[in-house]
Amino acid sequence: MKNKILTAIMLLAAVIGFSACNEKWEPDGPQSGDKGSLSTADLAVDLTNAENIISRSRASVDLSDFIVTVTDNNGLVVEQWTYATMPGLPVFNVGTYTLKVESGKPAKAAWDAPYFVGEKQFTIVKDEITNAGTVVCTLQNLKVTVRFTEDLVAASAGDLQCEIRVNEEGVLRFNPAESRSGYFEIVPGNTTMVATFSGTVNNYKEEIIRLYKDLNPGQHRIITFALKGADINPPAETGFIDPTGGLNVDFSVIDEDLNVNVGAEEGVIGGDRPGREDWPDNPEKPGPDEPGPVDPTPGAEAAEFTSPTLDLKGVNPVDIESAVVNIACKEGANNLNVTIESTNADFIASAGELMPMSFDLANPGDAGEGLASVGLPVGDQVIGKTEITFDITALVPLLGAFPGDHQFTLEVIDSKGNKSTLVLKFKA
Repeated sequence: MKNKILTAIMLLAAVIGFSACNEKWEPDGPQSGDKGSLSTADLAVDLTNAENIISRSRASVDLSDFIVTVTDNNGLVVEQWTYATMPGLPVFNVGTYTLKVESGKPAKAAWDAPYFVGEKQFTIVKDEITNAGTVVCTLQNLKVTVRFTEDLVAASAGDLQCEIRVNEEGVLRFNPAESRSGYFEIVPGNTTMVATFSGTVNNYKEEIIRLYKDLNPGQHRIITFALKGADINPPAETGFIDPTGGLNVDFSVIDEDLNVNVGAEEGVIGGDRPGREDWPDNPEKPGPDEPGPVDPTPGAEAAEFTSPTLDLKGVNPVDIESAVVNIACKEGANNLNVTIESTNADFIASAGELMPMSFDLANPGDAGEGLASVGLPVGDQVIGKTEITFDITALVPLLGAFPGDHQFTLEVIDSKGNKSTLVLKFKA
């Protein structure tokens, strides 16, 4: 009997505690009568650069199953619907909320499965109607396209394959017949991709393994495999790469940013939902739409590269007295990304003791001191500068000591988001 009484007391205390927590949950509303409404009649979704991401007309994008979530200023979910079932005038306690729109949930790896996410804040005022406005959604997973040129397929034994593995768990396998793109979840703090090519080419069994780091949501990596010595079409923006010194296969990589909008007017998608015809045409006190992000200037280049030593392909580094690139960045530099690649594994290991193989000279982190020690500009010597000198003369003797092809890819991003890329190639 005593145990039953104690159990009843504990249950009663739990119920009282739960009720108290529920009372405190009310977001910013000191009184239950302080409420307002959100008009979702004009809710529009801007899928940034959608026509390049999904490879079809924006008009065909079905928003019905997009998930719409409202959270309070403590991050707690207040309401959640699909776009198709969202009510026209949901009521909330007064306060500030976040409206999040997402195209389902991300998969570790899937074919033709772009994951769009966007959010904006809104404020509920007592006895007033707040307009939902426009939510800008950007691609939040990685898109990968793999291509095999016709000459490579013709020279193969029909067994060409490329496995793409992102963060260990996301895996897709491409072959010449696969025309779809793969989409991979990007996990913060674990952003690596491994591309493994295999196949028999000109009766020679080939395998090429390539590691990519610093992946970001919204990137599109286009990998093209070609017969060695043939022209790669389209030409590689980041340079011609022969990572293994193999006999028959070359491949190139193009890096696209898919989160650059092509125009707000084209990007906004409305959509009919059940019951929308009953929503008010002119809600009271409509709020202005929030402006979208500032986009890079279409077609603009971030910088001009001027140097007498730009074309270094086929030149032995030991014969080079200086390797200097002068960079002119009219809008001021925001990032100077450098990626070092080599066909010589010993070079990668030795150089790795001096510096990372991929870094941003504007934000070098712990590597800054080592990069500065070999004469590279870092930090304030890059950020906001209109003229930058990239000098790797001190590294030339190191390059000459390791036979093979060495490559430095420079990417300048200016204060407006414009980009320019230059590739320096050395052959030792």
